Amino acid sequence: MNVREEDIAKATYMNDKDSCRVNTLMNKVMRAEPIKMIVIGGSNSAGGGIANHKRLFHQLFSQWWNQVTRSQLTVENLALGGTGSDFFTFCLQNFLSKKDEPDIVLIELSVNDYGLSYGKSVQPMELLTRRVLSFSSSPLVLYVSLVDPLKKNQSLSSIKNPRCHNMEDLGQRELASYYGITLFSWRDILCPLDERNSVRKPYIRPGMVNRDHLHIDVKGHAQVALMIIRYFQNASQRTGQPYCSNSAMKRPLFVDSSILVTKPLCWAATNPGWGKFTVHQSFEVKAQRKRGFRQIPLNSTEAKMGGSFDRLDAFGGWLSCKPGSFIEFSFQVPSSKWSVGIVLRRMKHNTGRVHIWLDKNKRDAVTVTGKAFSTFRAETRVYCVASDVSRGYHTISLETKGQKTISLLVSGIVLGPAGFKEFQGYRPTGTLEKVWSPEDYQRLKLSQTK
Repeated sequence: MNVREEDIAKATYMNDKDSCRVNTLMNKVMRAEPIKMIVIGGSNSAGGGIANHKRLFHQLFSQWWNQVTRSQLTVENLALGGTGSDFFTFCLQNFLSKKDEPDIVLIELSVNDYGLSYGKSVQPMELLTRRVLSFSSSPLVLYVSLVDPLKKNQSLSSIKNPRCHNMEDLGQRELASYYGITLFSWRDILCPLDERNSVRKPYIRPGMVNRDHLHIDVKGHAQVALMIIRYFQNASQRTGQPYCSNSAMKRPLFVDSSILVTKPLCWAATNPGWGKFTVHQSFEVKAQRKRGFRQIPLNSTEAKMGGSFDRLDAFGGWLSCKPGSFIEFSFQVPSSKWSVGIVLRRMKHNTGRVHIWLDKNKRDAVTVTGKAFSTFRAETRVYCVASDVSRGYHTISLETKGQKTISLLVSGIVLGPAGFKEFQGYRPTGTLEKVWSPEDYQRLKLSQTK
């Protein structure tokens, strides 16, 4: 396993010692009631780089649980490769059954969420956290914090993100403490902190980083599973309080109270369980006029990520195929006012740009350039198009510009609270890009001291 018990203990940040959510869960376990766990994560949780998905950390944990308890644990893996908290904040309800809310929620998005601004960059994660904490089932919420070093060989100079930055640097640690959420920091296992100079450096042992250089490997998954197992072995001693109701939520730590995402609507051509889950669309969207776009049906094998037999996350929608591609969608906004966003997924290339506008208001179009996306892998991002949209029928249009095609997949449209605009300082999926230059990190450190 290449890990010591004391390392496991140090990397587990217990913030829920007095949590009634733990007591509620463990009392159900003692009564041998069935337990449901959902996993909200990125490609590591979806199975990236791992041929046998029974060796993923949440599956290893599930196997242990069902061997040692009389309470049957079922796991629904809602992970989507290259997808961050911004998408799940608006679209999580599309993948959940209203009649069967979870008892445990694992959030593994410390790699796919990132940014340049302490506090601001973690706002999508806070909004998502508040959503799951508000479930009527009062679930136990846990953070799994991974790190993405992109190991090419044994030379530290060849590792992008050599200091192992992730959302823990930008506010996730504070979120975990503020909301009483235990955080399992695998980053502390892979990249221990040198207490003499407060610098992290990867200590990469065999089996920890996958040979694809993008994901954790089988020993990494086993180490994360062991952290969670040790936590629940301790939690099994914590019973007593019979019931934990949804008490009043704390005021937000980093986000503005006026833009809390509580009942969003989402049309998503995305499915974390291809051939297994039914996507429950929150509202209806229709493709109208189009040129240069072709549809990728969500149930097609083309939509399935990587075409892998085991991996189930899938991305359908409308794909731009040539320069000057255009498409228009129509939808109905219900009562009150809303913000409108569009979900884009880059498939390949990072040249060109795309203009997006609401109704006929092309003058105020949002412009997205190919450089806004990662250069080496597909990723999902939510872009706000309008922040104050009234009830009624509307259209949203998208047109690509430039001599070369920017290959984009339009895979969703979302409605959120009125007044919502872009998350400042948030750039989902791409920790390995040069955003973590010394200049960027210096700005990070300065923002943390203010």
